Amino acid sequence: LFTPVPAQIRDAYRLDQYHNVRHHIPTLHLVAILNLFIIDFVLWHEGVPITLYMWTPLLLVVSVWRLFDWHRQRNAKGETTPQSALEYLVETNRATLMTVTMASLFSAWSFYAGLISYPVLIPVSLAFGVFAIAQCLAPLRFASLVALVIGIFPSSLIMAFSGDFLSMALGFSAMSVAILKLSFLREYHGGTVARLLLELKIRDLADRDPLTGLFNRRALRDVLERKLASADARSRFGVAMIDLDGFKSVNDQRGHHAGDENACQERATPLVE
Repeated sequence: LFTPVPAQIRDAYRLDQYHNVRHHIPTLHLVAILNLFIIDFVLWHEGVPITLYMWTPLLLVVSVWRLFDWHRQRNAKGETTPQSALEYLVETNRATLMTVTMASLFSAWSFYAGLISYPVLIPVSLAFGVFAIAQCLAPLRFASLVALVIGIFPSSLIMAFSGDFLSMALGFSAMSVAILKLSFLREYHGGTVARLLLELKIRDLADRDPLTGLFNRRALRDVLERKLASADARSRFGVAMIDLDGFKSVNDQRGHHAGDENACQERATPLVE
């Protein structure tokens, strides 16, 4: 369904996911908290026994905890690494899987059991929430896919095959929109991969010598500045300078073009990554 992420941009892709998802976390969970209160109020108004929906505060706790975690990470000092970004994304995947699965099972059961007098209310409300989740978590392939498949299809299938004509129409409509949304997510992911590959190509053109592939002066200076800025009393690193001999004689005897070809054949591995 999604374009594979090339190894050379995997770290950049994780960081891009991390920053985009974190940007939408507050809105996502504030909307989730609001919708939980609305659903609980409807269930209470319909006289549904509280024992049937007393589990909903668990979702509320998860949303509040994710908001506090977002606030803590936003104020944290230090540079975000690909590993720390991956850990945050894995947590987001787990939270999305748990919350959407619980909400989807309750929605499907509430419609099938006729829990309230307007049985389509909870599935339709869930569908709105799921489409919002998929949009907010679009950079996160697994979470957005789980939200659409698990959040939409169980309730929609039950509505389509066990409800009245209106329920059937709403069920098929929700599934068609979910399929369309999946195609949008696929295009979004492909565009992100293409953008990061282009950024990598531009960065290599700006930072590396075209003959040897080694960092140029500006790139070496940037690396050293980052190392010095992040260094502490226990940090140690060294800089090696190597003079590659033999090119002048080739240039003198065969011309600079031949020297360039020789340099390409003997292309060195970058000393600093």
